[in-house]
Amino acid sequence: PGATSFTVSGLNPGVTYYFVIRAQDEAGNKDTNTNEMSATTLIGSDVIHPVFGGVESAMPNSPTEITLTWPPASDNASAASRIVYLVYMSTTPGGENFAAPSFATLPGAASFTVSGLNPGVTYYFVIRAQDEAGNKDTNTIEKSATTLFIDLFPDNVTVTNFIRFDVDNSGNMAANNVQVYIQDSDGYSIYCNFYTVTVPPGGSVHLSHYAGYTPMTYTIRIDPRNLISETDETNNVSCRRSFCTTPPSLSSCSAAAP
Repeated sequence: PGATSFTVSGLNPGVTYYFVIRAQDEAGNKDTNTNEMSATTLIGSDVIHPVFGGVESAMPNSPTEITLTWPPASDNASAASRIVYLVYMSTTPGGENFAAPSFATLPGAASFTVSGLNPGVTYYFVIRAQDEAGNKDTNTIEKSATTLFIDLFPDNVTVTNFIRFDVDNSGNMAANNVQVYIQDSDGYSIYCNFYTVTVPPGGSVHLSHYAGYTPMTYTIRIDPRNLISETDETNNVSCRRSFCTTPPSLSSCSAAAP
């Protein structure tokens, strides 16, 4: 009785509340005014971090990009559209530095593409949600992905009157229109065969070239002009005898070959 103010407690931070106050006498009679006032509780008093399930997936898009996705976080004060996500990245499992995020998203984001990465490298990620008051969740859920890459090399080479071998791709990205040259010699002339193959990720293509004799020397060249970007450009040649020290130029092959 006789009060001129009242403090409403137990409210949520960052929420707008609307009020109408009416007077009541000792007989229980109340006035009927509809004067309304509103106020928004301070966000700075929010000390509760968002509820967040962590990163859901990490998928490579290219040799330099990985896209991360996650379900939305919820918070006692900040709307989902106002929550920021902090991305922590490492090249070793559990190596994220939680003192400083690698990236921060726009508010309300549900995915983020990390760019500027190196091909064929495995990256590890933890994502945490941050509300408008700066409270962050502390999840340690980690996902990893390896950026796309190609690495071609000759394998399982056997030489009789046939030159047989596999073109292997140890990468996680298909290699399309790969040029393969086989140059062999009986000591008098140089013979050349040209092939174009597509090698699936983690797969191989078998090639067999009939020489009609046991070649004294040979060289196998995969992607000789480096038209395909690989993580290792030094393992694309297999040779025998003199071709290992003085390999013939590609001009010895047919003019029809690229």
